[in-house]
Amino acid sequence: MDRQLALALSSGVLVALWTFVALQLIPDLSPWVGVAAMGCFFAAGGKTQGFQKTVFATVSGMLYVWVMMQLLPRFGGSTLLYAILMGVVALVIVIMSRVPALSFIPGAFVGAAVTVGNGAGADLGHLLYVAVSLVVGAALGFAAETTAASLATAKR
Repeated sequence: MDRQLALALSSGVLVALWTFVALQLIPDLSPWVGVAAMGCFFAAGGKTQGFQKTVFATVSGMLYVWVMMQLLPRFGGSTLLYAILMGVVALVIVIMSRVPALSFIPGAFVGAAVTVGNGAGADLGHLLYVAVSLVVGAALGFAAETTAASLATAKR
């Protein structure tokens, strides 16, 4: 089996399993957040370094949004303030990319976006599930890549 087909097969099976677990067994987890993080893993170049970049970047973006959501109600919570604070989050993401562990800018933006999209910014419990979903997604990418490598070499 060629590497691309092996990666497609392993990715499909792992996403299906993850989706079932997240929806049926632990419904506070988010399958789409995990899939977004899995995409970040591949975009970050895969392997151990891609896993690390994805986890650090996505979780940092998530945390920046959490801070923003703590500040928003304290200063009136207007749409204008929300927009300004989202701009500040974007600014912080890019500035913090100077730190090597946080250098994967797309991952930080994805972490921020899925946190906003999942409505997890204000609630720490919900935020924890987003963080777990992000880490699991990166791990799914790593597992898919590793499995694909095994399947591709095993059939040669």
